[in-house]
Amino acid sequence: MARFDVYRSPIDEERVHTPYWLDVQADHLSQLATRVVVPLRRVDTARPSDRLNPVFEVAGDTVFADTANLGTFPRQWLRAPLTSLREQQFAIVNAIDFLFTGH
Repeated sequence: MARFDVYRSPIDEERVHTPYWLDVQADHLSQLATRVVVPLRRVDTARPSDRLNPVFEVAGDTVFADTANLGTFPRQWLRAPLTSLREQQFAIVNAIDFLFTGH
C-alpha cells in the first residue's frame, strides 16, 4: 500500500460513477487501520474544477479527483493497486492544498 496508488472501488453500486479510489495518505502512517482516499469519479458525471479536481486516465477511464469528498476507509477494503499516480503527485497535492488552504 503506497501513497498515490489507485484501487478499484469495492462498493459495487458506486462503480458506475466512482470506479476508483486514490490513496493520498503518507506512507509512514501505514500502521493505521484506515487510509485517506480521494474518490476518482468519471468525468461524464460532473464538471471538474481545474485546480481542485485534476483529471487522470486510469485503466482506459477518464476520471477526476473529487478532492472535496476525500474520506477514510479501512485498509482491508483496498486490495491490489491497479496503478500509481505518483507521476501526477504535484497536481494531487496541489488540489489537497487548495482544499485546505485556498492557495
